[in-house]
Amino acid sequence: MKSFMIGCNYWASNAGVYMWRNFDENVVDKDFKVLSENGVDTVRIFPLWSDFQPIKNVFDLDIDFNVRVGDAPLATPAGLDKEMLNRFGKVLDLAEKYNLKVIVGLITGWMSGRLFMPEFLANERLISSPKAMIWEMRFIREFIPNFKDRKCIIAWESGNECNCLESFPLYPRINAEQAELWFASINNTIRSVDNTRPVYSGMHGIGLNKIWDVRVNGLYVDMLTTHPYPLFTPYCAIEQLTTMRAALHAAAESAFYADLGEKPCLVEEVGVLGPMVIGDESAADYVEQSMFTSYQYGATGYLWWCGFDQDKFDFPPYDGSGLEQNLGLATIDGKPKKVLLAMKKMQDVISETQDLPAFDKHAVVILPDGENGWENSYASFCMAAQAGYSVEFACVTQPLKDSDFYIVPCVKGDLNLKYRQKLLEKIENGAKVLFSYNGGHISWFEKLTGITTTGRIGHRRDKKFTVNGKEVVVPCDVDLLIKPITAEVVIESDGDIILTKNKIGKGEVYFLNARLEDAYVKAYKPYESGMHEIYSLFLNGAKRPLVLNSELCCVTYHTVDKDTVVVLVTNFDENKKLEYTLDGYKIESTKFCTADDKTITFNERYAYIVCKRK
Repeated sequence: MKSFMIGCNYWASNAGVYMWRNFDENVVDKDFKVLSENGVDTVRIFPLWSDFQPIKNVFDLDIDFNVRVGDAPLATPAGLDKEMLNRFGKVLDLAEKYNLKVIVGLITGWMSGRLFMPEFLANERLISSPKAMIWEMRFIREFIPNFKDRKCIIAWESGNECNCLESFPLYPRINAEQAELWFASINNTIRSVDNTRPVYSGMHGIGLNKIWDVRVNGLYVDMLTTHPYPLFTPYCAIEQLTTMRAALHAAAESAFYADLGEKPCLVEEVGVLGPMVIGDESAADYVEQSMFTSYQYGATGYLWWCGFDQDKFDFPPYDGSGLEQNLGLATIDGKPKKVLLAMKKMQDVISETQDLPAFDKHAVVILPDGENGWENSYASFCMAAQAGYSVEFACVTQPLKDSDFYIVPCVKGDLNLKYRQKLLEKIENGAKVLFSYNGGHISWFEKLTGITTTGRIGHRRDKKFTVNGKEVVVPCDVDLLIKPITAEVVIESDGDIILTKNKIGKGEVYFLNARLEDAYVKAYKPYESGMHEIYSLFLNGAKRPLVLNSELCCVTYHTVDKDTVVVLVTNFDENKKLEYTLDGYKIESTKFCTADDKTITFNERYAYIVCKRK
């Protein structure tokens, strides 16, 4: 059975977020039929908090007797609405009818830019208030037992983007300890009621060294989640979405989360945010590219936002937000859009491939503590892909991963002292390290790099140089004047020393006197800039069974047994016929492409190739 989930986030086509109060079982039946017939196997659904726990305080006193549903005292400790629970059960019946797997976002108090909390908690801080947390945990303890025996439910999660529940200017900012306490309390409550299912994150826009930190998230969940909307994530919507960097967004962010959070990651909400960003036909191309690369780089699934358009509703958030209206896989009357047809096609494509082990990583990207890390990680991921390699990520607060190659991008500060010592030991035993410079301070600088500084100039200028026959321009804000001691000059231009190489023991340290990753991620069409050639030069020697002659293909390698490597290729190159070379392997089989002795011809923009050791 194929484990990669393909699906969408679901609100009923007739009522959007008000599907529970305006419940129509026939509509849900028709919706699920449309979705399941077109490749959707997973839906993420939301018991709207204000509808399911409609509690209020009739005397404005903090004692349970005065907490009511309408004017009636609570019949249960959490005050959940029995009719809403009954309707939720009917939706699960229909999910089972159409063989749909269900992810449940429990505390759905944030949705589409609007808060939906019980009246009783309207004046509370929904994350940091003990009162709010108590009623949230009561919600979970009462809700889950009603449905824990339903086989269609594959996971619970705290709710939808709950890190947005207390993010408004009217609240003082919460701190990381408050965020972790809430997240731990809610997820541990879920497990106390049902320890048979995994708990997903459900969060949006977390990262490294944020209040909601991906490393902390990983401590309390079984599955991390990304919501990789291009307009809401830095550097992801500079070019057209079907170009290489933009289409790699979901894969790159999910790999970033999985490595730093040390848990698998699901692309849980993804979309193009409507026709003002990209039309339906081109959005279908984006789905193919974005979904296949997410699969290729290890994401556990791909869920679109959302199932149906919401462009005929006269209530918020839809009546006042053009952004929220045309995001569906199908129109409001159930007609499949091209994005849904593309999703069906990709389900068929992925079903023809086996479940993949993790892709082989050629280098570890080391990220400092105290920085967000996303821009350098995104640039490193994309440049490595252009060069034909794959990277993984590690923060200096984590154990140093074993590798033959390490990249320390755009140094602004200093490495953790213990990490630096461990890295030096790796170098002495044969590893190669690439430092790129962005105005920071590298202790043991001369020892590591074999160069000394003769000065530092703080002015902006372009550094122009040639690498692998290509002209490259990198804008720099700080100019470090350097002089080799034991290092070899690899690239020099007009008196500027750009790249050096220093031997230490069995290994080598490369120093790039330019802020490469920062320049790449901020550039327009950086995949045409030649910047990735620095990675090509540095990573040369990392083992790859099959190498394509293209800068616009993502090739990953998945070792299945001692002899066989599965190679997946996503092609952003308009040239459908590309030359390739093999190193110690032969092509055993292909899908979606053909191969002769020298060239691979793509039938689609992706390929699946099995190589066997000679």
